Amino acid sequence: MYADDLVLLSASVSVLLKMVDVCKQEMTYLDMKFNTSKSMVLKIDRARKNVCNNVKLYGVDLQFISTVIYLDTYVLSANVFKLSFVESLSKFFRSVNSIFHKCRGVMCEKVMMHLFNSYCKLILLYGVKSVCLSRKNRSSLSHS
Repeated sequence: MYADDLVLLSASVSVLLKMVDVCKQEMTYLDMKFNTSKSMVLKIDRARKNVCNNVKLYGVDLQFISTVIYLDTYVLSANVFKLSFVESLSKFFRSVNSIFHKCRGVMCEKVMMHLFNSYCKLILLYGVKSVCLSRKNRSSLSHS
């Protein structure tokens, strides 16, 4: 197990602190240690901008961040659980342009559409089923 594979979800900071303590105890028992430079906190609620108690790991204050990458998906600090599709759109257009460049008008349209559906579409739609899409996100993805 790697520490960057561990995600703690908590309804409050006080419960999160208890969870961090339990994880530290288990890591000590396993003779392992968390990397504090890669550990961070992301708040998702209406009061996310309010200053709260610092979460410490081995005496180091963990950084509160506004975006985190988990399983190649960008999770945003917002009022509700929200994903960012900016990187997905960028990767999608890079893969489409790459196929266009490789084909250079030599392949038939049917083969190119199969390649787009097999590779590019999967990049675009990764993680979409895990959230309720906003109207803006649905529009952006459908126009792509």
